[in-house]
Amino acid sequence: MADKEIIHTSGGDGGAGIGMVVGLLLAAVIVVGGLFVFFNGGFDRTASGPSVTIKAPSTTGSGGGTSK
Repeated sequence: MADKEIIHTSGGDGGAGIGMVVGLLLAAVIVVGGLFVFFNGGFDRTASGPSVTIKAPSTTGSGGGTSK
């Protein structure tokens, strides 16, 4: 009678599947977070500084005219 060879396989594919799922979830969280920050004004895209008011000098009154 011939001997039978028994091959034992391990279930090592489960770790790769879990890693792929975790990677996809992480990528989705990063994309959604980036869109949330982008559309809610998290970045100051206008680059507006502090409000500055410039008061022009008055043209009426004494002086300021040309002399002959």
